Amino acid sequence: MSRLNVAKLIASVGIRLPTFTNATRPAGETGLLIYNSEEGYVEVFDGTEWANASTGSFTVEATGGTVYDSPAGYRYHVWTGPGPFNILNAKAGSTIDILVVAGGGGAGNYYYNGGSGGGGVVHVTGYPVQALGSGTTVSVGAGGAYPYNNGAASSFGSILTANGGGSGGGYPYSYGGLPGGSGGGGSLYVSTAGSGNQPGVPQSVGSGTLQVNGGNGGGGGPGWPGNPSGGGGGGGAGGAGVGYSGPKVGDGGIGVTIPGFSAADHPLLAEGGRYGGGGGAGTYSPNDPSRRGYGGVNPGNSPSNPQGLRYGAGNGGSSGPSGNGYGSQAGLARTGGGAGGPDYPHAVAGGSGVVAVRYLI
Repeated sequence: MSRLNVAKLIASVGIRLPTFTNATRPAGETGLLIYNSEEGYVEVFDGTEWANASTGSFTVEATGGTVYDSPAGYRYHVWTGPGPFNILNAKAGSTIDILVVAGGGGAGNYYYNGGSGGGGVVHVTGYPVQALGSGTTVSVGAGGAYPYNNGAASSFGSILTANGGGSGGGYPYSYGGLPGGSGGGGSLYVSTAGSGNQPGVPQSVGSGTLQVNGGNGGGGGPGWPGNPSGGGGGGGAGGAGVGYSGPKVGDGGIGVTIPGFSAADHPLLAEGGRYGGGGGAGTYSPNDPSRRGYGGVNPGNSPSNPQGLRYGAGNGGSSGPSGNGYGSQAGLARTGGGAGGPDYPHAVAGGSGVVAVRYLI
């Protein structure tokens, strides 16, 4: 190999680098520059491998969302509203992990209500960056508003979609639980619970691995005529809502825990990486908290846990005719938690969703 040793090289037009492909690159010498026509960028040999000269040792260079580098060596992009994800550069074979959470269902109206379903949750690992192209549009679903509104869907381009949680049933008499990513619970008046349709949503994961595509149905209500107490719990991404079993109204289903996507990794992510819990059913009388439904507890989660550890789901309310007592809880923001079933006169919204991407740096 010919060598030219100079203190400074100034080119008035440009410097033409030798062109290679992945298969024809020469034996590495630290600091050697080439143009890789297969990858479409300049590479430098860093002493161990050929790396993109503009990104250095970074596997991916991208923009979009709120960016944060975790102590564990991952870069996170988190969206709480719509926006782009743009790949600027990436090493061959680079992959990303993706989380998509939809908005939780909003509460029904008045009282005797079922809990609302949690937003659907989708988690994919090892998605190939080269399959994305340069730009991907991200949408983030809002929590369902009161009364009787499902949460909105979230998506990562045309690749992944999470459906919003279904509203819980209640007054007026014509409303049972609505279907959604996870379904809303049935009511005193209409026992039918909403189905959880998230598992049936197709996801385009390519050579990546679909770890979670979670949603479950709500619990049934007593139906009219029935004991004037309340309804069934909303479904969660990890467990079904519990049906009414008077005098206790139904608890909401648990959500799912997503490793590597918690508040410890990025401050906009959920406590403990818990998402998509179903809301507990509400009751009108008596003013007894033990009879209301608890959000995000079925199966096996303690009702005494704080809301973040109940997958962002709201507890149902328990109030008497005067409106005093224990108010229902809204779903937590950025968790997709379902709203607790309302009690007179409290009514609340579902928790908003979130979308996140991570990759090694």
